[in-house]
Amino acid sequence: MQELGRDELQRLFGSEEALGIRFTRPDGGFYSPAEMDAYWHRPDADPLAEFPSQFADGTDAICCTNYAIHVVRGVRPISAQIMGFANIDNPHSRVALEEIHPAGHDFAIVADRYLVDPWIVFVAGYTHQIVFDLSDPRDAATVLDLYGPAECWTPNTRAMEAALRGVTEPQKPPRALCVRPSPRSG
Repeated sequence: MQELGRDELQRLFGSEEALGIRFTRPDGGFYSPAEMDAYWHRPDADPLAEFPSQFADGTDAICCTNYAIHVVRGVRPISAQIMGFANIDNPHSRVALEEIHPAGHDFAIVADRYLVDPWIVFVAGYTHQIVFDLSDPRDAATVLDLYGPAECWTPNTRAMEAALRGVTEPQKPPRALCVRPSPRSG
């Protein structure tokens, strides 16, 4: 691995392709992210079509915890930790205030310096920034707004154990599938 920094973390986790995300076709096959984008640009694309997204290991790409697990695995042997919070314990975070995630949120802290959260971009669609440098005053202010104070975060030890074992945390089926809006729908 190259020297770990914002650019390298962005390269590793800054696209659905880099994360190995794929979308289930109605016939049971898979669309790559590029094929999925091409589908949405077709004149006959069904704007209400649902294409469940998943990682290459079969885990859903809707759950924020699964994204954090993939980040931890992707930076090994660099130190990383899965952190999170329940909205009720962090009520002033933007995640809680705007119910970006209805119950709480998990994300990765890498090398005690970077907050890495692909979920906030690819699922929530809330921001375009995936990697936040906690030593950068502007990023630190953004993190405080979005994720609340670090004192409200707690380690997700069960997810960390799953990440280090190489298996993902068992998840209930998502209540909503990944539905991408058609570019034609505004």
